[in-house]
Amino acid sequence: MRYTTQGYGDESTWPPYSGHPNDPRVPLTSAWEQAQDIAHNAERVEELRNRKLLDDVAVKIDGEWHDLTSASELLRLRVLTGRYPEADCIARDVTQAIVDAVEKLIEGDRL
Repeated sequence: MRYTTQGYGDESTWPPYSGHPNDPRVPLTSAWEQAQDIAHNAERVEELRNRKLLDDVAVKIDGEWHDLTSASELLRLRVLTGRYPEADCIARDVTQAIVDAVEKLIEGDRL
């Protein structure tokens, strides 16, 4: 079973998972939760990009549609020029686009 939180030890350190809501090892149940977990893990996103599963992801920035590569470059440029509020919006939009794409992959049993 996959858990949302890593690094809490194995079952010899912790008691078996009981389903209590305060247990930090709450299992990932929905496709959206799994997609959020993947989208916030840079290694998993890079793996999906290498497998060409995120090639059709597009993000609208300043009224124009961009793929993940150009969106990442625009994000980097906003940070370098000190335009942090805009960079924050771009980062949020890119993350949401990745979550939406990964959720569709999970629901379609392609992931």
